[in-house]
Amino acid sequence: MTLVFGLVLTSGALSFAEEFAPEEEAPDAWEVAVPAAEVLLPSDATDATEVVYVKIKAAEGAVAANRPVSLFVSLANFTDINLVVVEFTFDADYLNIAAFGACTALNGLMILQAEISEIQGSMYKGKVTLAVPGSFKSSEDEVDIMRIDGVAKGKIGKTVVTLTVAEVYGKLPPNDSGEKDSQITAPVAEIGIVGWTPVFSKYDLNKGPIDGFNSVVDSADLAIAVYFYQMRSTNANWETPSYSNVSAKQADVNGSGVVNLADLIEIMANYGVYSTSPG
Repeated sequence: MTLVFGLVLTSGALSFAEEFAPEEEAPDAWEVAVPAAEVLLPSDATDATEVVYVKIKAAEGAVAANRPVSLFVSLANFTDINLVVVEFTFDADYLNIAAFGACTALNGLMILQAEISEIQGSMYKGKVTLAVPGSFKSSEDEVDIMRIDGVAKGKIGKTVVTLTVAEVYGKLPPNDSGEKDSQITAPVAEIGIVGWTPVFSKYDLNKGPIDGFNSVVDSADLAIAVYFYQMRSTNANWETPSYSNVSAKQADVNGSGVVNLADLIEIMANYGVYSTSPG
């Protein structure tokens, strides 16, 4: 679609302007006519609102060896999508992610295909194709579309799961099927595997980021509590993990039964680094 912008003057208005316009002076010799600025039409530019944002995140920043591990793939800012293809890599020395049963579709999507293949050495690649059957899906907000489940092996240390490919397909104007512009905004989910079950401060809502034997209470935790502001224990989803895999009950750090300003102040007062080692 081509948009044309212009200014239309009626002949009457033009005559009026000519009648009262002052006599034009001849331009100085050094004056150069400047051409009108070129208007960048939508067809010549990328509309930021059309970019689908994709990220991967770990449910917990640290897990004990031989315990379950979960990760989530999410989309945001998408309109009329019905097919998503994602690929991710992981180190099998640290994580056991099986080809079957490891991936679960969420929020109205279904898995058409899931496979795990070896890249080189201990590095493996997962590829999953998800679909919205018989319909399209849209949301400006972040929506989890898939959970990846595995088990932390006995090797202690940090490891990452990296989202390497994200292809999003759906309806393009005027009514065509095609691939949408997408951007992986958080390509890496870091997991610390420890030889014991880590203990986190109650103010550390996102349980991380963890560095060795320590984790941090910071503005990321405060932002989670802000999301649940004014939620009460009478709400149906009070204990249900949602934003950043945290529940409103967890954000109620003072246990009053409501997430309010007192909780936000208490979290800010406890910013800092905390040991995750038991005892």
